[in-house]
Amino acid sequence: MAKYDIAVADIRGLENGLIDVANSVGTMAQSVNNVTNYVSNVNQRVNSVSNEVASLSEKIDTFMKNMEGTTAVANAKQSIVLSNQELDKKFRYYDEVRKQVTGLLQSVDLAVVRRETIAKMAEEIVLKTPNYWLGRCFVALTAWINDQKDIATKALDDALRLDDENTSLFFFLVNIRINRNKAALIWLNRYLSMQDPNHIDMNIINVMNSMISGIFGLDAKKLLMSYLDKWKKELDSLAGVNEDNEKIWNDFLVMFSNAVSYEEGNFSYLHSSKSWPLLKEKIKKAELYNGLLGSFKRIFDEREQNIPSRVYEADIMLNDLISNYDREEYIIRKEILKNKLIIEENGNLEKAYKKLEKDIKGLDGDRNLYQYLSDISINPSKYNCLISTRKFAITESKKTILKVLADTKEDNNDIDIKIEIQGWEGITKDGSNDKQLRASLFNHIDSKFHDEVYEDKYLSMKSILGLLIILVGIVLGIILNPVVYLVALVGLAICGMDWKNVYDNRNVKLKEIKELKKMLNIILNNNIAQIIDYRKLIDEGNKSYNELVAFLESLESNQFILRTDDDRERKVILNGDING
Repeated sequence: MAKYDIAVADIRGLENGLIDVANSVGTMAQSVNNVTNYVSNVNQRVNSVSNEVASLSEKIDTFMKNMEGTTAVANAKQSIVLSNQELDKKFRYYDEVRKQVTGLLQSVDLAVVRRETIAKMAEEIVLKTPNYWLGRCFVALTAWINDQKDIATKALDDALRLDDENTSLFFFLVNIRINRNKAALIWLNRYLSMQDPNHIDMNIINVMNSMISGIFGLDAKKLLMSYLDKWKKELDSLAGVNEDNEKIWNDFLVMFSNAVSYEEGNFSYLHSSKSWPLLKEKIKKAELYNGLLGSFKRIFDEREQNIPSRVYEADIMLNDLISNYDREEYIIRKEILKNKLIIEENGNLEKAYKKLEKDIKGLDGDRNLYQYLSDISINPSKYNCLISTRKFAITESKKTILKVLADTKEDNNDIDIKIEIQGWEGITKDGSNDKQLRASLFNHIDSKFHDEVYEDKYLSMKSILGLLIILVGIVLGIILNPVVYLVALVGLAICGMDWKNVYDNRNVKLKEIKELKKMLNIILNNNIAQIIDYRKLIDEGNKSYNELVAFLESLESNQFILRTDDDRERKVILNGDING
């Protein structure tokens, strides 16, 4: 009994020790939980502080941008004031001179203008604009009207000194307007001789437009064409010029390609193909060639509606020439426009500069002949050109267009197209091997589901049991009593039921596979149909490309220079000589 008590006491002591250990572990676990909770709270506070810092940083960025915008707007306003002051100081009377010259030129019969009136106007202009070429041209013109040769010569020399290029063009147009063709040709030659084809005067577009219209006569047309040939040779000898022009046409092709109607839904089944990215690019190129051919044909099928008269065209060109700002004045006005855009965009310099670049594109004058020809070809409305001028510009640009087109063309359109269906992959070039593809797909399906179809075996455990029962029944029937043969019938029933289940399950799965094959066959047929459509589109694109190249190569510049009265007169004389 004593031994039992001691054992019990020992066990209780051990239990108490374990309880103390458990309590200690519990206390430690609680401490760990407390520490975990504390760390979690610290993390939450850190995240909260981080979010607050991020928010504060965002607010600071916004504040700084607003400050920068406010500062930019304030500077822009101040700059406009200063620029307007400079404009007023240097060019206050330039607009007045432009109006007076325009008014004088609009008088069809210069003799109706009172000499005293124009002489007084000329004196005022000289005093107000001593360094303005147009003011000196006005003086020269009025002196010529008043038969004051010395004054006219002096004023003309001053005008040429101030701006030889604009003065020469001005007097070419004035002489054209009053039918002094020989004098006009001298001034035109002087104007054209000063042109640098790599930095050509923007007024050359108006000159070219008028020459192509034929209204300025055959001699003027021949003179311009000789200079155009000379300028093209000069440009072709300069490094980088053709590359810059190619970039213009490359950008145009990208823009045109993006604008071309393209329905991805027409090739929806091919989207799952690994070949789709390449197919998509080839489809876009084919659509590009089709679209370009149609566009160029529409341009060249268009006919001129109204050809302006000689006087009207001269007046239009004079008005453009007179209205243009001189370089120094243009720079100030450009600065004013820039600052107005900064104010309009609330100090966002990036947006303001983008708008400025768009507004003044092509007006800075630092463009070469090829760039202007390309711009006329692509954006004729910007220059108010004749349809024939656009055709002429395209023809003059055809070498560059053909080069850029050739760079887009890929000779290898005979690519392998991958078809992917239910883990199966087939390859075709044009869908002509559809029978082989179908057989391969069906073999893949049969192979994929073979094990599943035949997973139920005729020789299963149940059928083996049934066979054993049949065997036992037969043996016992022979040894004991024929009645025992009935046992064999039980085994036969077991086997029959099992074999029927296997047969029925296989038939169900085979029917499902058959339906699957029908569905996949439809998908395969749709893939093949779209591949055939793809090949048809690519062939059409290749045909369009070849037709476009042949069309451009056939163009000649003189096809689009309209006939003049001089042409008709010379033809009549020539025919008369032959007939005589």
